[in-house]
Amino acid sequence: IFFYNVKVRAAHFPFLSLFFFIIFNFRFVPGVRQAAWLTKSKVISGLPPHLLSLAEMPENQLPDQNERVQNTIKHARFWVTTEARPGKEIYSNTLLLNLLHLCATQRSTHPAIGRRIFAEKYSLAATWKRGDDLFQIRGQNGLLQSSMDPLPEVCGKQEVADTSNHVLETFYPVSPTIDLQQVCVYKEMSSTGFTDDSPYPHAHTLYFLESTERQYRLHPEQFKAKMMMFTFGNALARAHKLYGSVLDCPITIQAVGTNGRIFQFLVFQLNTTDLSGDDGIKNQVWLDEDIELYDFAKVRPLIKKKQVKVTDIFIEDSTFSGRLINATLGNQFRNHNT
Repeated sequence: IFFYNVKVRAAHFPFLSLFFFIIFNFRFVPGVRQAAWLTKSKVISGLPPHLLSLAEMPENQLPDQNERVQNTIKHARFWVTTEARPGKEIYSNTLLLNLLHLCATQRSTHPAIGRRIFAEKYSLAATWKRGDDLFQIRGQNGLLQSSMDPLPEVCGKQEVADTSNHVLETFYPVSPTIDLQQVCVYKEMSSTGFTDDSPYPHAHTLYFLESTERQYRLHPEQFKAKMMMFTFGNALARAHKLYGSVLDCPITIQAVGTNGRIFQFLVFQLNTTDLSGDDGIKNQVWLDEDIELYDFAKVRPLIKKKQVKVTDIFIEDSTFSGRLINATLGNQFRNHNT
């Protein structure tokens, strides 16, 4: 889907597999499985329970939360345009920004929110080695929330140590890099996209919107792999910048992806920068997939039991709004000081 497998021909340049999220040749295996091998990661279904429990804490609840979330959906799907219906690109972006605005209204009770900013169109580059191959991911992923403070670790030392028992999938007899396009490069790049004196050096949450352009449209597994690869790339680039070649402590970064109705939530904990072999400590990925915020939205009348009702929106799960706001959408309220 989105990777260039780049080989440098000159003798003094290393062989390099370079990743850009603009090519669509990610066909032979599901994206998340291949991304797990490329990032030396253990993928865990669902989010950690202690993160989900944040949604049930009274101090993390918004007044009239469900109603306010429904209003943000209605605004994105019906009120943001004077046309009959807004395009997918418009309502997806509007919905995401509306939900982030709801999170920002909690700043008075959660001061840590004021220690973060949003950045767009920053350029990322990260390089690492797997086996005898050298890989690089670079490009722009969209919206990034950066923080003055790093996110706390999800797992402790013992749980991290236990990942050494996890066996990575190999896809034998097919090589995991079989479909990565090879190109020539002349520099092993590593950049967070921010200057050294940036007051917001820590990546907090990445936000992804599904593209509506046909040539850039991704299948669901490819979209999740894109989230995983860019989250890993951000963590690795920051590890190299903060700690050099040896990782002193794990780095945690989150990601949220949506098509305007269905959400994907991901938490990535970088436990090691020694990625060349399959043995030893593994990185960890928690992935909560295909969570529907609502069933559908339409403005045509719904006729039921001889009653005509103008249907605005049908919510799939009234508890999901709380989960989205408090526990996952940027995890705005999770901080090492709170």
